[in-house]
Amino acid sequence: MTDHGWLDKETVVDLRAELDALPQWRLGVERWVEVELILDRLASALTRADREAVREAANLLALTGPVRVTRIGAGHLPPPDEVMERRAVLEHVLVEPDPVATPDDDR
Repeated sequence: MTDHGWLDKETVVDLRAELDALPQWRLGVERWVEVELILDRLASALTRADREAVREAANLLALTGPVRVTRIGAGHLPPPDEVMERRAVLEHVLVEPDPVATPDDDR
């Protein structure tokens, strides 16, 4: 796991747990649209190294996930391809070394 110098380990661990669970989620179409938007916000926050925005997006992702009680007959679907692609990119970002945090970068 990458040590993003600007991002605390607890947030990274929590975020990875949500991303790891996402393939098992079953949500309605509208909720998947929300998840996709949250993943976009998360990617943007990681790119900007915005700690608070990353935490906010991670919390939103956790709250948008499946709930235990669902309506009978509710159309719950597995993650769409677009969501899985964004998830893969984010997981890659979270395990790659962070160039901002590299101490021996003399440029």
